Amino acid sequence: MISLGTDKVVKIWHLHNYFCIQTITDKMCYRPDDVLTSLHFDKWTNNIVLGSRKVNFWVCKTQAEIKTSHEFPVAFALYNTEFESIVSGDDGGFIAVWDVENGKLMSRYKATSELKPKLTAGCFDST
Repeated sequence: MISLGTDKVVKIWHLHNYFCIQTITDKMCYRPDDVLTSLHFDKWTNNIVLGSRKVNFWVCKTQAEIKTSHEFPVAFALYNTEFESIVSGDDGGFIAVWDVENGKLMSRYKATSELKPKLTAGCFDST
């Protein structure tokens, strides 16, 4: 389900558990009223169409289209309080470091050798 609020916030909801899956805020200023008057989801183009004094198209991406940093199954994910970041490792031997504030990938590197290609666990030491 998709909802449009008077504050120009579009929310996409999961119908089985009533949780908000995604929130989209339209920051465009529409003169003179600064409101969005209509919303339509076009299932053929996978767009959210919003109306005001002009028409906006927002492309929705399905879960299959969203790329992640891990090409292999994730073996662990840890929060580092010192650096306020999340470190995750996958079965392919790659480590990813994420910024907690914006969710963006900060760095990614191969942490294993050809002899031991798989990560199974992770931890931080006191240093």
